[in-house]
Amino acid sequence: MKTVRAILPLLLFIILCFPAASVNASETLKRRTLDALSSFISQYENTAFGQVISLGDMNKFRMAFAQDLDVELNPDLGMSGKYYPSEARWGIWRNHLLELKSTDLRNDRVMITIYHESIHHLIYLAGGAPCGPEETYTELIEDRIAWLKRVAAFERYYERERPSSTEAFKRWNDLEKKWKHFVDFRAGSLSGPYAWQDPEGSTCEDPDRIYTIGPGFISKLDEIVGIDIDIRKIRAVYEGIWTGNDCLPGQHEYGGCQPRPQSGKQKKRGIECWHVRSKTHAGTTCICKDLLTGRILTGNSAQRHCK
Repeated sequence: MKTVRAILPLLLFIILCFPAASVNASETLKRRTLDALSSFISQYENTAFGQVISLGDMNKFRMAFAQDLDVELNPDLGMSGKYYPSEARWGIWRNHLLELKSTDLRNDRVMITIYHESIHHLIYLAGGAPCGPEETYTELIEDRIAWLKRVAAFERYYERERPSSTEAFKRWNDLEKKWKHFVDFRAGSLSGPYAWQDPEGSTCEDPDRIYTIGPGFISKLDEIVGIDIDIRKIRAVYEGIWTGNDCLPGQHEYGGCQPRPQSGKQKKRGIECWHVRSKTHAGTTCICKDLLTGRILTGNSAQRHCK
């Protein structure tokens, strides 16, 4: 009896404190994960192409994270991450779970996993499934992220080397070919159709089944997540930069350039703007140049001067 009385305070301490500590640790990891996800989604905001793409609506992710989602570390997990809907956890109704093998949020692979699994949670809350065509979509998004890394490298090359528009178009065309045939499947276009094979049924318990999704399905899920990665918009931005550079003082003339009248405010600030005709589609792109710094302005940065 004395022994029971002696250990009773310790038992109460374990019961009362350790669950709270576990909950606090989980909430801390959840906040850190959400902050890191926000940085991941906005990683291209200072690039030219970043002005016309979206890797997701962060407000939607925040609301989804607030809807009964736990984030936990499991070093013994057999994959980099896994999303479990609430009703799929061992037959017990529990919170949705985002399980991670690593929480090194500086690691690019870890962040892509968090992004991938968070998209699953968003889609599931919107009525989608956690596997099959929806898993194929998340694999497509991972490939789009890989393609955007090539675009970022291309932009760094352009800023460093300032090649002619002819050379720039040539390099861009290589990127465009990769978009159309990104993976070695009969359907590997990042606009769709896109195919993915479930390895050994590890995701959908349907061994080696190939799922193919088309542009309509992709657009539907893009809208749910808030993703907008349109190769035509990205190309239009770069066309504006390339042909705009050909319009600038000291460069050879380009027939598509239509200089805009400058307002007094623009003249004072040293801003010149052009409407540049696209070589590949109808319409024009507005670009500007800051004559003080020499910086080319496109997208939202240019639009406020082009109105």
